[in-house]
Amino acid sequence: MKRALAMLLVFSCNGPAPYGPCTPVNCKGCCDPGGVCNPGTDALACGVSGVTCIACPGSQSCAAGACVPASSAGGSATAGGEAGGSVGTAGGSVGTAGGSVGTAGGSVGTAGGSVGTAGGSVGTAGGGQVATAGGGSATAGGGATAGGGATAGGGSGGTAGGGAMSCGPNTCTNGCCTGSACNGAPIPAACGRNGNFCAACSNGQACTAGQCSFVGDTYAGSPCATSNDCTLGGVTGGCNTGNSWPGGYCQDTCFILSCNGTDVCISNDCWERCPGPRMGQSTCRGGYVCGALVLADGGSPSYGICRPSCTVAGCPQGTCGPLGYCQ
Repeated sequence: MKRALAMLLVFSCNGPAPYGPCTPVNCKGCCDPGGVCNPGTDALACGVSGVTCIACPGSQSCAAGACVPASSAGGSATAGGEAGGSVGTAGGSVGTAGGSVGTAGGSVGTAGGSVGTAGGSVGTAGGGQVATAGGGSATAGGGATAGGGATAGGGSGGTAGGGAMSCGPNTCTNGCCTGSACNGAPIPAACGRNGNFCAACSNGQACTAGQCSFVGDTYAGSPCATSNDCTLGGVTGGCNTGNSWPGGYCQDTCFILSCNGTDVCISNDCWERCPGPRMGQSTCRGGYVCGALVLADGGSPSYGICRPSCTVAGCPQGTCGPLGYCQ
C-alpha cells in the first residue's frame, strides 16, 4: 500500500496536472497536444505558463521556458547587460509584461528571441517590447523579428500618419489636377473639374465649367458656328469660320461700343485677351496662340490676344515655328 502511494505521488508531481486538462491556470510549464502539463524545460517540449509546448530548433536548448542558443542559455549578466539581471528578474512573470505570451507576441521562441541575449526577461520580450527588455540593444534583443516587431508590440505606424494631401476630389473640387498641383482655373489646355486629371481640349473647343465643348461665353474668341452663337453689340461683328478658325471665333466690333470685359479692341475688332504673349497656346483654345501686341509708343503690354496658330492657318511668308508663330 505504501509503495502504491509513493508511486502515485511521483506520478502526480511530474505527470499530468492534478486537476482538469492542461491550461495556463493549472500548468506552470507547457501543455503538450495530449493535454498533459510538462515542466517546459526540455528542448523537445519547451514553454511556460501553460502555453503549447514547442520543440527548439537545431542545437538550441530550453531555458526558463524559452528556446535559446546553446551558448547563451541562462540569461547571464554578460549577455543581457547589467540592466538585464537574471532570467525573470527584470521582466517579472510572462503574463505581467505582455499578457499571455501566445497572444501578445506569438510563441515564446518566435516572439521572445533568446532569453539571455534579449536581456534575460522572458515576460518583457514576450510582450514585443524589444527596446525595454533588460536594456539590451536591438541586436542583443534578437532584432525586430525576434522581439515581435512594430506589429506584435503595438508600435505606432509612421506611414499612416499622412504627409501633405495630394490633389484629388477632396482638395481640388473646383478645378483639375496636373500631377499633385490643383489647377483651380481650368483653361482649354488643362481642362477638368472635381479634382480629376486635367486634359487638353481639342482644337477649337472651349473649357466651360471644367468641360471641353464648342460652347463658350459668346464673347470674343468664343467658339461658334454662326453669328447667332455670339453676343454682338457692334454693327458688323460675327462668327469667323473656316480652316483658319478652328471651332469658329466670335468677334464683335468696337468702333462704336467698347469690347466686353477684358477683350482687347484692335483696329475696331474685339479679340480675346491672353496672359502669355509669344508663349504658345497660353489660355487660348486649341489651334490658337497668344500673339504679342505693339503699343503706339513702341512698347509691348504684358498681355496678348488669341489668334489662329500658324499650325492651322499657315504663314503668308516664312515658316511656322514650333510654338505656332510665323518666323
